[in-house]
Amino acid sequence: MANDTMLEVVTRDSLHTTGTVASAAGTVGGTPSAYCSLHLALRAKNLGSGTNLPPTADAGSDQIVNQGATVNLTGVATDPESGAMTYLWTIDDATVTITNPTTLTPSFTAPTSTGVRTVTFRVTDDIGQVTTDTCLITVNPPSQEATGESAVIFRRQSGLWVPLTADANTISPARQVQPAATVAYTFDRNHATSAQATLMGNVRAHLVGLTKGMVLTTAKMISGTTAGASLTNFWQCLLDTNLNVLAVTANDTSATWAADTVRSQAFTAPYTVTVSGAYYLAFMLAGTTSPTFPAIAYPAAVESLRNVSPVLFDVLATGQTTPPAVGSVPSGWAFADTTNQNHFYQWVT
Repeated sequence: MANDTMLEVVTRDSLHTTGTVASAAGTVGGTPSAYCSLHLALRAKNLGSGTNLPPTADAGSDQIVNQGATVNLTGVATDPESGAMTYLWTIDDATVTITNPTTLTPSFTAPTSTGVRTVTFRVTDDIGQVTTDTCLITVNPPSQEATGESAVIFRRQSGLWVPLTADANTISPARQVQPAATVAYTFDRNHATSAQATLMGNVRAHLVGLTKGMVLTTAKMISGTTAGASLTNFWQCLLDTNLNVLAVTANDTSATWAADTVRSQAFTAPYTVTVSGAYYLAFMLAGTTSPTFPAIAYPAAVESLRNVSPVLFDVLATGQTTPPAVGSVPSGWAFADTTNQNHFYQWVT
């Protein structure tokens, strides 16, 4: 012990005395109120000589979590003098409430907006010395495997997409009902904001989230309030993000497509999803008059955001009226980066 350090002598029966230590090798001054041969507990406390060390703090490892996930934190703290400590956790997001923030193991629910949050772990010892440590929490959108839904929801929750608008229910009630036995869809039909015609002869692809183990047998689309006429070709296919053809329907050459009518096309062979993640549903319609389809039309200010990888939807090719072969990567197919396109509703069962 250093000079001028106060020494407190405590006996097991609570008799005590205090005095000043003359030197590290000297004698203890002061007169005890009683002497006892029992074990003495000694603790040196700093009187300004700088011998009391600050506590240590470790906020734990950085974490990557999905929106809405429970984030569990684990702090580690020590005091070199074995004194009492208090803890406080904070986060640089006013929308987040930390549960049990004065313990070593608090938690919170990840916010709905993505990005990196800094969590600070503050440790204070019994004489007021403070040490802090931080960890970073990166909030990602919910996984497509978890939602089993379209990547349009994935994108919207990333803050990269336009919010739903009040006119979402202006389409006819027949087209608002989510079909029975739906496995996956390009977006929730209730989110459609309009009924739009497609450009005839274009192969159009729409991102869809699929989960490992899904068995897909049929691709479907529903017409809007306007019927189609003088049609020559209609087919659909399933692609991976490298544009490999995984499943395809036959070519439907029916000349008409009535309003508010589902056209169901069986894949030539069922497809079992082997890896959870992003895929594309594509369709091609050729002829003279396109029916309208439930669609989302995005404002020009955000339209380009759909090209953030993986592309949300786009034209892949023009003029290919016959279905591609399963296992092929069709020659010339590529996202055209076209503007002012509509996001059409497709689903699979």
